Amino acid sequence: MSFTEIALILFVALIVFGPEDLPAIARSLGKMVYQARRVWEDMTSEVKDVWETPAEVWNESVKEPVNTVRDAVTKPLSILKSGGAAKTAGAEAPAPSPSGGTEELLSYDDLSHPIDKPKAENPLSSLPAGMVSGPSPPAAAAEDEKTLTN
Repeated sequence: MSFTEIALILFVALIVFGPEDLPAIARSLGKMVYQARRVWEDMTSEVKDVWETPAEVWNESVKEPVNTVRDAVTKPLSILKSGGAAKTAGAEAPAPSPSGGTEELLSYDDLSHPIDKPKAENPLSSLPAGMVSGPSPPAAAAEDEKTLTN
């Protein structure tokens, strides 16, 4: 509203209500506007609390497990990265263990590869024939055939 509109409204109010009643009417109008604003602010804050409080509670309840999972993933990764960097430099990097001490990280170099190990021809061949169920070892199968043919 512009100044001229407000002045016109005040002039009409002065003519309609008279100079004696105008201050009381303005006072009651001011109180009504104050109460309306107060009710509006209370209502919006109540709606905001109802809307945001469950979201905040949810966020707080989820934050701890998410942080725990994130730490469980990022700490070993950072240990592996630092251990890998130390290994290339020629030093062994101890990793913190859950018990509070340190333990050495294993690498693929520390483990012997299964291809490098000599394989036994048949691991069941050393067992007695009655003890093995399923397909019998070749030597035991040959003996079984001899006994069946005799």
